[in-house]
Amino acid sequence: MKKWNTITESIDEITGEVLPYSKPKSEDFVIVFNSASHIIATNCTPTETKLLFALFKIVEYNTNRLHITSKRRIDLREIIGGNKILNNSSFSIAFKGLITKKIILEIDTNKILSPYFFWKGELHTRIKLLKIVLNDQLKK
Repeated sequence: MKKWNTITESIDEITGEVLPYSKPKSEDFVIVFNSASHIIATNCTPTETKLLFALFKIVEYNTNRLHITSKRRIDLREIIGGNKILNNSSFSIAFKGLITKKIILEIDTNKILSPYFFWKGELHTRIKLLKIVLNDQLKK
């Protein structure tokens, strides 16, 4: 049986500085909070739901940012469409639907998956992003 030690600090081998320990990144997960389950089940169209689950694969670790390049857009349209590629206007409608439902948030020029509902990263970083999102919403 493997025993795990709790490590709270590490030492920089070059400088000798004591640093807080951070776990290695694991990008193969997205936390879905209970409130999101209800919103997805009751408010999202099938295309929006498929898009959302496809976005989980590309959402940036510890920021929830979505970088939708033209190449990624085509890849997402192929994933969502299954045997045939989803047309561009259907993709746009689904994406805008997720924005309208506040599942995707627009902060400045960034599009992020709402940290209220989903998180990919370390939870202490989520708290920082929630403060940024709240400040942005208060400005509007």
